Amino acid sequence: MSLSSEVRYAGFWRRFAAIYIDSTFVSLIALCARMLLGVSPFDISIMPQSPLRYVIARVIATYFVGPAIIVLWWVVSGGQSPGKWLMSIRIVKADGTRLGIGTGIVRYVGYTISGLFFSLGYLWMIGDSHKQTWHDKLAKTYVIVDDQRHPSFLSWLIGLVLPPLFLAGYFWMMAVSQGVVAVPSDLRARYEDFQTLRAIAELPTAVRAHVDLANTYLDQLNAIPGNDPQYAAKVRPIARQAVEELKLAQNLDPKDALIYTKLAGAYLWLDGDPAAEKAYDNAMTAYRLDPQERHILHTLGRALIGLKRYEESVTVLEKAIALDHTYAEVYQTLAYAYAQLGQNDKARSNYVSAIEFYTKTNTKGQYDRLIRGLQDARKALPK
Repeated sequence: MSLSSEVRYAGFWRRFAAIYIDSTFVSLIALCARMLLGVSPFDISIMPQSPLRYVIARVIATYFVGPAIIVLWWVVSGGQSPGKWLMSIRIVKADGTRLGIGTGIVRYVGYTISGLFFSLGYLWMIGDSHKQTWHDKLAKTYVIVDDQRHPSFLSWLIGLVLPPLFLAGYFWMMAVSQGVVAVPSDLRARYEDFQTLRAIAELPTAVRAHVDLANTYLDQLNAIPGNDPQYAAKVRPIARQAVEELKLAQNLDPKDALIYTKLAGAYLWLDGDPAAEKAYDNAMTAYRLDPQERHILHTLGRALIGLKRYEESVTVLEKAIALDHTYAEVYQTLAYAYAQLGQNDKARSNYVSAIEFYTKTNTKGQYDRLIRGLQDARKALPK
C-alpha cells in the first residue's frame, strides 16, 4: 500500500496550531505527573531540600509520561493527537499504513532534532514538496489532511486561546506560590493548607501518625478561649502532649522542616525560658532546612520574642513580610515586637496592616474578636 496521488499534505499553519495544542496537553500531563510523584508543580522551594527528587520527578514527568501518552495516542487513534484531531490532520507512514509504537517513538525523538538551529527542522516543511519536517523524514512519515472532517471555528479558537490561558495560569500559580503576586489571604491560606496536607500525606506512615495526633492537640489548644479563667491550666497538659508526639515524629524523620516548625509552635504554648529556648532551636533548624518559607520565619520570629530578642525578631519578621505582604499574622506579631522596642509608630502601622488583612478575610465573623483586640492594642500605644 502507498499514499494516493490525491492525498493532501497538511500545511504549516494547521500543523503549527496542532503542535501548539499538543504542547499544552503534554505540559498539563507533566504537571499532573509531578504532583503524583510528590513534587509540587508550582512551588520550586522544594529544590534546595531534595534536589535529586525534584530532578527525577521532572525528568520522568516531562520526558517519559507526557511523550508516552502522545505516542500511544498516535498509535491508538490512527495518527492523531488532541491537536491533530482538532485541526483535522493525521500522521501516516510512507506506505500509507498506521503508525506503530516504534515509528511513533522515533518521530517524537525527532522533535528534538527539528528544534535545533532555531527550529529549522520544523520550518523545513515550508519548502518541502511533501511538507515534511526533519522528524517526518527521520521516521518516514507524512502529515495529511483528514478529508472526512474540517477544523471548525471553535477548533481554531481552542487552538489559539487555550494554550496562552494555560501558560498564564501556570505562571500565575507559580508567582502566587512564591509570594510574588498578592492574592486574598483566604485564597492563599487554602493553597497553603493544601500544600501542608500534601506534605503531611507524604510522610512515612509511622511519622504521619504522630504528626496527625499532634495536630489534634494543637487544634484543641486553638479552641481554648483566651479569656478562660483556667486558660493556663488547660493549655499546659495539651501542649505537652503535642510536644511529645512531635518529638517522636522528629526522631523518626530528623530532616523534615514541617515537623521542626510544628514542634517550635507547640513549645511556644508553654511558658518559661526553657520552652522558649527549645522553640527557638527547633525554629532555627527548620529555617536552615527551608529559609524561604514564611511560616517558618513567622515561627522563628515568635520564638525570638519569647526570648525577648525583639530586634532580631523584627529582622526575621520583616523577611516574612517581604515574601508575602498580605500575611496578617506576621503584621500582628511584628506590631507587638515594635511595641516592645518602644517604636510605637511602626507598631501602630503594623497593627493597621494586620487589621486590614484580617478584615478582608473576615467573611464569617471569625476574626471579630481578634480585630477588636488589635484595635484596642493600637489605641493603647503611647502617642
